[in-house]
Amino acid sequence: MDNIFDKSYALIDDFISKDENSRLKFGTGRYSALFRGSLFGLTETQSVVRELNNRNNEIKVLWLGSNPNVPSSLEAIKNNCENHYDEFLAQKKCGHFSEVFLDTKSENFKPECIPLHITLH
Repeated sequence: MDNIFDKSYALIDDFISKDENSRLKFGTGRYSALFRGSLFGLTETQSVVRELNNRNNEIKVLWLGSNPNVPSSLEAIKNNCENHYDEFLAQKKCGHFSEVFLDTKSENFKPECIPLHITLH
């Protein structure tokens, strides 16, 4: 684990695994990824890391995203029900830096939400 994306997943997991924060696990799902969409048209973590390293002098900021449209997350936290944590673990392990879903037609991972698409030249 030597990149910001894997580290962010690990930090989230560490935080919600503390006893005093354990209720947050109920509402932590794949949507809890800190990034949305793609970067350089890519979502696979290692490919994005390679591009970031290749463009080291060009990249000054990574924009963190959020997905506020998950009311079931707050309900799960408040009511200790409908645990989303397994989805978070699957997202953490899937090898993609941002929230993705498996497109059953193409059998490829695709971004769940693309709020902003930037192509850097």
